[in-house]
Amino acid sequence: MPRTTLELPDGTTVTLDHAEGITKAQLLRHVEKQKEPKKDSAVTDTAKYLKDKEEEKEKASIGTDLKRVLLDTQRDVVSLIDYLPGDAFGLDKMGDLSKQKELSRLAGFG
Repeated sequence: MPRTTLELPDGTTVTLDHAEGITKAQLLRHVEKQKEPKKDSAVTDTAKYLKDKEEEKEKASIGTDLKRVLLDTQRDVVSLIDYLPGDAFGLDKMGDLSKQKELSRLAGFG
């Protein structure tokens, strides 16, 4: 197997063992191709991971916002109970804090 020493454009020398019939130009192209920086798969994976996390965060944000709206609506509907005529839930004799606690319990908040 022939051995060829090449001087690269950056001034370094490389010695290669190669098959018969390979030209110096082909060897030089091969060496330059090997020296080209390859796109690191870790960098690609990290970028993909971060993009996926950002999309999940947006989806979670929408879900959280919807839950917040539903809970606010539920709280508002329950607070309207206080305006019903009569004492449907026995709240008229309660103080403000205990009334709010009972309304929260009725609404399923605690």
